Amino acid sequence: MNADLARELIIAAAVLVFALVVQFILIPTQIEQAVEYDLASLSPAFFPELATLIIGALSILLILSHIRHLVKATPPEQIDEEPLTLSEELRIGGAMVVSIVYYFVLDYLGFWITNTVGVAVLLMIQDRRRIWRQIIIAAATTLCIYLFFYFVMKVHFPIGKIFK
Repeated sequence: MNADLARELIIAAAVLVFALVVQFILIPTQIEQAVEYDLASLSPAFFPELATLIIGALSILLILSHIRHLVKATPPEQIDEEPLTLSEELRIGGAMVVSIVYYFVLDYLGFWITNTVGVAVLLMIQDRRRIWRQIIIAAATTLCIYLFFYFVMKVHFPIGKIFK
């Protein structure tokens, strides 16, 4: 088995495990659903569940694609897709670490700080140039998310234990 294919298979499996943990452990334990909603899309857990289902499904497709290549014994030079470089794999790992840290600090720092810093760091992981532009984009993204969920979806975000 090609080393690049093996690494990509391990990453796909790790992303699948991450999606399953979020779907079946974090969402049920961290999102309060005191009210039964007539429409599932009104539930505060709807969008996180949808996102983790999509991420899990895509990781399953990636795993199946790699298994198909192994079964067919397709030589690596005949595979159309380029393997991930080590720096790309590190970016994926960094994004997962940022997501985990985001989860743990959200209750303490609140939505505004955690989301703005989290989005800015994710943008910086992808491209280290134009840092001030990425910070402005992160702040604008946080504002848009807040306005949509607070006024349209009626979801209240954590203020942060250090600010109470």
